[in-house]
Amino acid sequence: MIVLFTYIDGLTNYIYKLLYDAENNYIRVKTVAYGNFGIPASHTADGKILKTEISGIFSYEHSELQKVYWVDGVNQLRYLNIADSNVSLPITESNKLNSSPSFKVNHHLEVERVNGGGIFTSGVI
Repeated sequence: MIVLFTYIDGLTNYIYKLLYDAENNYIRVKTVAYGNFGIPASHTADGKILKTEISGIFSYEHSELQKVYWVDGVNQLRYLNIADSNVSLPITESNKLNSSPSFKVNHHLEVERVNGGGIFTSGVI
């Protein structure tokens, strides 16, 4: 199996898996996911156009859990289970692909300084 990352106009990213059928001698292409994943088509650095390079690793755990992990030099480490048939397309929240999704904490914490020491002498546990 080959996993292929592509983009159209730098806005829509696609992930395909290519499966070789040796019996019939053809390659089957399946769209796994698409959406704006924030992977740029190219970017300018010092007036030069640079193509984005994606490095990925495939991890087969069992028939229903086949993960692709990738980095693109822009976003944090991301992953997608390409065996999950319940992925709703297009993926509209690219944050859900992140290995550490962002979250909000709605709790207030107050810290109070306590002067003085404990009951143990230094070096004694």
